[in-house]
Amino acid sequence: MMLLWIPVPSHTTLWKAFNNFCHVPLFGGVAIIVLSLARRIGEPREWSVGSHYGLAFMGVVLLGVVSEGVQSLSSSRQAEWSDLLLDVVGAICALGLYATYDRNLTGRSVVWRQAPRKYMVHIGVGLVLVVAMSPVFIRAYANWDRAARFPSLCQFSSVWEMMFVQEMNSAFQIVPPP
Repeated sequence: MMLLWIPVPSHTTLWKAFNNFCHVPLFGGVAIIVLSLARRIGEPREWSVGSHYGLAFMGVVLLGVVSEGVQSLSSSRQAEWSDLLLDVVGAICALGLYATYDRNLTGRSVVWRQAPRKYMVHIGVGLVLVVAMSPVFIRAYANWDRAARFPSLCQFSSVWEMMFVQEMNSAFQIVPPP
């Protein structure tokens, strides 16, 4: 959403995939900010550290729902459930990673700062980020494949070429010539 104001040559499928991925780091950062706000509110009231994390997570989910709701009211933007899912993924990754360094964790939660579990969380977050970024990699490869096939526009023979073929209000079918 922040990247809407940066001018780009055109709205390509690669740019859309990258823009969708940006929900992850954006809402991950929002989760950390909401966590720090939850701590400022909750510490004088002696809330548990777990409730701080829960409040931060619920705050990010609420902000994600609100931002998608606002987009549904816009004629130029569409609300997408996948964006909300990426918002939640960003919050989970950021809060999970932050918990591995959080000195406020006490009791049984301290085990998440210790070596085996800490590294498992780091590897898990890394894998989730790679999976979330995979549409960007796939679109980048499809663009590279299309550039390599130039001057041919489309031969309808490659999965990578078919990523650029879109039907609107019609059914698309490849048939052999008569």
